[in-house]
Amino acid sequence: KEARSAIVSLDLSESKVNRESLSYLSWLPGLEELDLSGTEIGDDDLDEIASLKQLKKLWLDDTKTSKLGAEKLSGLTNLKKLSLSHLDAAEFEINSLKLHIPSCEVVVREGKT
Repeated sequence: KEARSAIVSLDLSESKVNRESLSYLSWLPGLEELDLSGTEIGDDDLDEIASLKQLKKLWLDDTKTSKLGAEKLSGLTNLKKLSLSHLDAAEFEINSLKLHIPSCEVVVREGKT
């Protein structure tokens, strides 16, 4: 258990990660940073991520997540940075997420879809 607690950052970018593999992240109680950029992660997969209450930084750049899907992350109150570079910056969605997580920097800018 101590070894699992020692893992605080995990880079799964550009990998073949899926919902099943995301379910194993709950075994990492010390995980604070997670990079899923460039993966096939979509809105349905965000339920697994939303259960990781200890996360402080999350990168979902160039994934299949939507603005509405990102709302599932509003329970991550420890989150300090969320990057969603593939979305366009629709003001009301950003404001809604920032109301739930006021201390989180949400990085949203148009990128490849």
